Amino acid sequence: MDATRVAAQRAVQELAAHYRTKARDVVRLGVSAGAAVGLVVGSVPLTPLQFAWPIPSRFGVATALAGLGLGILIGYVIGDGRAQLYRRMAEQARLQLRLEERLAANDARIAGLVAELQAVREPSSAAQAPEPAARVPHLTVAPPLTPPVST
Repeated sequence: MDATRVAAQRAVQELAAHYRTKARDVVRLGVSAGAAVGLVVGSVPLTPLQFAWPIPSRFGVATALAGLGLGILIGYVIGDGRAQLYRRMAEQARLQLRLEERLAANDARIAGLVAELQAVREPSSAAQAPEPAARVPHLTVAPPLTPPVST
């Protein structure tokens, strides 16, 4: 393989790795944001804002843990959905690399077949005398017709 093709393959592999990393980071961000929001919402009974929520403060730890768990779940679902885009982009880059490799292999195969075909045709055409051009019968052009002169 030539250097440009190797460099292109390396670049596409790095791009796919970047997209996979980005997808993983989006999931982690979703989980951490969901956990933070869930913990804050679940901790409301432990704060002076307990008047807004009719749950006694003795259940505050349980609601905080439930909020944390629910927040993690919601954050994962949202983050995973958004990360799917990056996973698809990574897969597309990888498939594009495979397509380029197959096209390069087909181009090399076709070039080999063309070279073989030319090698087969050259000895046979050199052995035969070149055919003269097809003879075209000599055409004579009739003089133009002149209209009769009236006197």
